[in-house]
Amino acid sequence: CHVADPAGTPRGLVLLIHGRNGSASQPHIDEIARAYLDRGWRVAAPDLPHSEATPGLGAAAAPTMTGPAAAAARALRWISSFSSRNWPPSSSRGSRRRRF
Repeated sequence: CHVADPAGTPRGLVLLIHGRNGSASQPHIDEIARAYLDRGWRVAAPDLPHSEATPGLGAAAAPTMTGPAAAAARALRWISSFSSRNWPPSSSRGSRRRRF
């Protein structure tokens, strides 16, 4: 999951979900993320399974809505599990801190 924080205290969290054959690191996702960051929101963008852009997360030829929906829900639960006192996580498996 790609996660970025705004310069100040976050107003809340935005979970950006890419399209069927997309990934969290595509240019249009970066553009949307930057717009939210500029307005003070924390942004999380998971790489969802069964996309041609994320081949290690499941075959693109076997798409389901269940896999991406479950992956997005896991990302949201993971981020929501941290309080403002223990955010950002120092070393959480699967997290990529980045600036969009």
